[in-house]
Amino acid sequence: MMKLIKTSPATTIAEQIQFAKNDAANIEKNIAELTGIPSSNVKIMDLMGKIDADVILHDEGDEAAGKRVIANLLVYDNILSHNVSFVEDKINVANDPDLANKLNYPLKQSTGPKNKAAISGKNTNNKGEIQIDILRVNMGGEKVKYAHHYDIYGALVTDEGIGVDAEIGQLFKAKGLVKGLISGDKYSIYAIPVDIDGNEGKPTPSFIIRIN
Repeated sequence: MMKLIKTSPATTIAEQIQFAKNDAANIEKNIAELTGIPSSNVKIMDLMGKIDADVILHDEGDEAAGKRVIANLLVYDNILSHNVSFVEDKINVANDPDLANKLNYPLKQSTGPKNKAAISGKNTNNKGEIQIDILRVNMGGEKVKYAHHYDIYGALVTDEGIGVDAEIGQLFKAKGLVKGLISGDKYSIYAIPVDIDGNEGKPTPSFIIRIN
C-alpha cells in the first residue's frame, strides 16, 4: 500500500504559499492525467489568485487580507488532502506511481512504533459494526516505541479480489468498535500503529470478516 503525504509543510506562511502555488501549477500542467480529480485545476488556480491578491493587500497594511490568506491556505490544505487521496487510490489500483511523481507528492517515510501487533475482530449485535481487538507484542532487544493509536483500514472483498484500502476507524485502546460498515459485505481489515507524532509503523496482518 502506497502512503503519500497529504499535508503541506508546517513551516512559514510564505513557504506554505509557495508550496501551494507549486502544487497548483503541477495540477494545471498535468490536468490531462487528472481526469476525475475531486478538486479541479480551475478551483485551485482561482484560490491561488485570491491568495496572491491578498498577500499584496496585506503588504500594504490590510490586516483582514492577511486573515483571508490564512483561511484560504486551510481551504487549499483540504483540497490537497482530497487530491492526494485520489492519486493514492489510483496508485493502489494501477500500481503505477507516475501520477504521484508528476505532481511531486512524496511518500511518507515512517519511523513509527516498533512493537509488533496482531489484529482480530468479531461482529457485535449491531448491524454494520465490529469489535476490533489488537494484541501488542513487545519485540524485545531494541528500545520499543509504542503506538499512540491505531488506524484501522478495510477493503471490500469480492469475487474479483480485494478493493482499494480505506481508513474505516481509529482505536486509542487495545479494543474498540468500528461502525458504518456495509451489512452483508465481506471486508479485509488490518491496523497500522501510529505514534504521537503521526509516524506509522508496520501494518498488522489482515483478517477477513463478513459483516452482520
